[in-house]
Amino acid sequence: MNYKIEAKICQKCKKDFIIEPNDFGFYEKMDVLPPKICPKCRSQLRLTFRNERFFYRRACDYCGKDTVSMYSQNKPFPVWCHDCWWSDELDAKQYAIDYDPKKTFLEQFASFYKKVPFPALVGFRNINSHYLNFTADNRNCYLTIESSNNENCINCYWIQLSKDLVDCSFTDHVELSYEVDDCYDCHSLIFSKSCGYCLDSAFLLNCRGCNYCLGCINLRDQSYNIFNKQYTKEEYEKN
Repeated sequence: MNYKIEAKICQKCKKDFIIEPNDFGFYEKMDVLPPKICPKCRSQLRLTFRNERFFYRRACDYCGKDTVSMYSQNKPFPVWCHDCWWSDELDAKQYAIDYDPKKTFLEQFASFYKKVPFPALVGFRNINSHYLNFTADNRNCYLTIESSNNENCINCYWIQLSKDLVDCSFTDHVELSYEVDDCYDCHSLIFSKSCGYCLDSAFLLNCRGCNYCLGCINLRDQSYNIFNKQYTKEEYEKN
């Protein structure tokens, strides 16, 4: 069958999108209807199953104790607290089901999905840390997500092997820093992005090996710069 390009309006965001002729062949092969929402909105829907940063107070469905969970109380599947989920009480084999060829895979998977317990939060070997999710081997951390091997960090996302950070994201081997993103091997850095091997600096973007710099962009192996202008040590400290 010869298909033509079809223009549609997304039912979710109300923007125009195009369905190519070869897309119709794929939909026919998969025996599904053409989409009514645009690719971007479809991608958002596919990603909504995963929650990392919103926490809820709910009861553990095994022991009944209150716990902090990434799943709200109205979810269709059981949610167990950390201690119960990692205990010997959870025997995965008791939730096994035989495959029924008379039913679709997705139908059986949906039923299976709703009966197996989920962990309230995902974390391993965290010490004196609270409100963490998808984390491991952290100490004295708070409100930190997708991170491991950190110490004394607050309100951070995807930080690794870092210490004494507040409001940072995507760091690796960073210490004593505030509001930095996408930085590695840095110390005493604030309000900076995409930097490496920088020390005692602020408001940097895409800098490498810079020390005692302020408001600089794209510098390499520089010291005592303000807005990409070189100063002596005495002038810098005076400013």
